[in-house]
Amino acid sequence: MEAVLGPQLLLLAVAVGANNFAAALALGALGQAKRWPRIALVFGVMEFTVPLVGIWLGRQASPTVGDVADWLAPALLIAFGVWVASTPLRTRSVTKRAAHQVTTWTGLIVLSFGLAVDNVVVGISLGLRDADALLTAAVIGLAAAVFTVVGLHLGRASRRALEVVAEVTAGLLLIVIGVAVAFGVF
Repeated sequence: MEAVLGPQLLLLAVAVGANNFAAALALGALGQAKRWPRIALVFGVMEFTVPLVGIWLGRQASPTVGDVADWLAPALLIAFGVWVASTPLRTRSVTKRAAHQVTTWTGLIVLSFGLAVDNVVVGISLGLRDADALLTAAVIGLAAAVFTVVGLHLGRASRRALEVVAEVTAGLLLIVIGVAVAFGVF
């Protein structure tokens, strides 16, 4: 089992957690920062669980894809990074009422699943490389929770400008990690 440690794991956690940061900025700007314990808990648990599913899927697919895994894992990260970096180009509208509904337990589970479902791709990529599942998921989950709390509080100040920066940065980090993996840096 390959240990994905150090800079690679931290960069991955930052890139993945930035989605939660962007969502938390929006929720904080809409007055939902007072619900930070609930939001951080749900986001963190979801971000811990979903990469585990992806890693498991990647391990199941690894024998099937064989030598293709060497380029498939970084290609998935790069493609995901491009998708995340282009997120600000898509339109969004969130009202205060929707923000309140989103921060109910049910709403948060649905929202966090929507934010985390793309982490299945990250998990598959890591599973193809036989990464340490629990360590990876724990770091990603913790980073997501921390980013969520910070995002909620910063969201009160300047949601739109920081949201775009977070999404573009997350995408670029995923691209850099994918390229580094492709060239054997990590």
